[in-house]
Amino acid sequence: MKKDWQIKKLGEVCEFQGGSQPPKEEWIKEPREGYIRMLQIRDFTQSRNFDIEYVKETNKLRLCNSDDILLGRYGASVGKVLTGLSGAYNVAILKTIPSSDYYKPFIKYYFQSPFFQNPLLTLCNQRAAQAGFNREDIYDFSIPYLTLEEQKRIVAMLDKKFAQIETLKTAAEKNLHNTKQLFQAELEKAFSNDNSKKVSISDVCDVSSSKRIYAEEQTQSGVPFLRVSDLVARIQGIERNDLFISKEQFIEFKNKGLVPKENDVLVTSRGTLGLCYIVKKNDEFYFQDGMITWLSLKQNIDAKFLTYLFESELVKKQIKDKSAGAAVSYISISEIRKFEIILPALEEQKRIVAHLDSLSEKVHQLEEIYKKQLADCDELKQSLLQKAFEGEL
Repeated sequence: MKKDWQIKKLGEVCEFQGGSQPPKEEWIKEPREGYIRMLQIRDFTQSRNFDIEYVKETNKLRLCNSDDILLGRYGASVGKVLTGLSGAYNVAILKTIPSSDYYKPFIKYYFQSPFFQNPLLTLCNQRAAQAGFNREDIYDFSIPYLTLEEQKRIVAMLDKKFAQIETLKTAAEKNLHNTKQLFQAELEKAFSNDNSKKVSISDVCDVSSSKRIYAEEQTQSGVPFLRVSDLVARIQGIERNDLFISKEQFIEFKNKGLVPKENDVLVTSRGTLGLCYIVKKNDEFYFQDGMITWLSLKQNIDAKFLTYLFESELVKKQIKDKSAGAAVSYISISEIRKFEIILPALEEQKRIVAHLDSLSEKVHQLEEIYKKQLADCDELKQSLLQKAFEGEL
């Protein structure tokens, strides 16, 4: 911070108030007289794909207004600045009550700055992942003590520059979305030929899974044994192996034809549904039965063509319609066998694959550009916050 600034301890200029946690069985999911919204971290950080919850108003609740500055205390949300909602807040959230000498928006920017975030994350990284922090942990953090006029000047400058950055960020996000939509539109167009032959997946693939591996058969090393999450990682280009079976058992399975061969397709079938992995020539792994479906290709279908089909609405809709499971979705082998797909001539399949591969590469390049623009926007914000609290703005 600027050398000639007066510096105070955070605990000298702010009070902090922890949240309350009414018993979960008392929460309801519709507004009612005498009840108040119960705020959790997800209410501030996630889109509205969850139920808003309410609790009965009592004097035991800790309340906040929409202009209050709150902090996430635990896990991935530790140190996250939360604001904009009113209600009761839970124990994963800490409310800031600044003295009258401080402007709330200035406090918000201070919490977002490296001068608060860096020491907080250093502190939390020395503890267990979910340990988080208590209010006493941040009392000794340094904060500049400036006149209200100077605080408001800094906030006005940051507001202006952050608004400009948000304009750039919104444009990059829109471009990223449009790029993905462009590829999806071309994908749907490729599979929209009503004159193509229609078959079931069982007509072109043997559909099965692996032989069950019991916990006592797993080993500390050997041949990787993949769960759904491990296969998803491989699809994303990441090899993550922490479960294994013995090399001897793998060879036994391979000799019996129980191991996928090159160009066979594995499909995620529990939790994350319908993601595909094409088995490579030198792949050596086994996989969890019932969680991953094995498509052993017969003649007249290209493996890459099949994986693109699984990305199309033609197959996605069938997955959605035929999946089961309340808590965790799954799709059965018997249902996958019945999936209807189009089957043009092999030469046409290869033409479609070549076109989509080429487009996919161009789309990937554009996505990387737009993702970098988004990352640059976030870095620029941090740079501005650094300068603001070093007195250079």
